[in-house]
Amino acid sequence: MKSISNIALSVITAFSFTMTSCQKDETDNPAPVNPSELITTVHLILSDSAGSSVIDTVSFIDIDGPGGASPVIDSLIIQSGVTYQLRLLLLDESKNPVLDISEEIAEESDYHLFVFTSAQAQTTTIDTDVNGNPLGLLNLLSAPAAGLGSYRVQLRHFDTPALKTANSQDYETDIEIDFGLRVN
Repeated sequence: MKSISNIALSVITAFSFTMTSCQKDETDNPAPVNPSELITTVHLILSDSAGSSVIDTVSFIDIDGPGGASPVIDSLIIQSGVTYQLRLLLLDESKNPVLDISEEIAEESDYHLFVFTSAQAQTTTIDTDVNGNPLGLLNLLSAPAAGLGSYRVQLRHFDTPALKTANSQDYETDIEIDFGLRVN
């Protein structure tokens, strides 16, 4: 009888060891190093080219985030032949207090890049990341001729700073907004 008890005890011990050794270790799947930010609000703040006088603020607002109610998106109206300073302010207004995501992007500047696309307007990035590469929170915006179109603002998030280039296809999109654009 003792040998059956010893065999049963050995089987139970082996089974217990197998069960505990197969349990998922929390360190096997650590949290991402740079998770994507929730951006509910984007303000495009237009100033004179020196940045001393605010002319207009154009906004994207989606307080409930992706998948809920449709966002409210303003249109951008600029004058041809005029150069504006364009500053971006990104917020997470789902939090209380409101989080300034722009600060987080500036702190992780080597992981982020704003890309601006428009057939009617040109954007020149002024600010740079910690490695001297373009960032895009501060820019110059101009348009050579009157017309209608769109102005796309895309925030790209890279897993490593080495991947950060405008031509890289290895990124996640934190946010992408198409503003209507009218150039007078």
